[in-house]
Amino acid sequence: SDDYTQLPSSELTPEERYMRAAQIEEDRRRLNAVLAKLEPRDLALLIEKYKNGLSDKEIGLKLGIKTGNVRVYMSRARRKAALYYEEVLNEERNGRE
Repeated sequence: SDDYTQLPSSELTPEERYMRAAQIEEDRRRLNAVLAKLEPRDLALLIEKYKNGLSDKEIGLKLGIKTGNVRVYMSRARRKAALYYEEVLNEERNGRE
């Protein structure tokens, strides 16, 4: 008999696919909850940067903001989004208790 170790398949089992899909849906729900809490300018900044891939200069031109201010506002928007994400997680935890 051959003595070898079988490498695990890179394909997901049906259970793993289900769990991954459930995790993606949970992440999507959390992200939507965070985005709903953001001020319009913060939301616009994040969308232009991360969804549309614009540079700070392009964002500034599009939104009528000085490039230097774009960096400051972007930093604040990311910080707020992180805080809101923690709030969403805490709301979930409190809802489960």
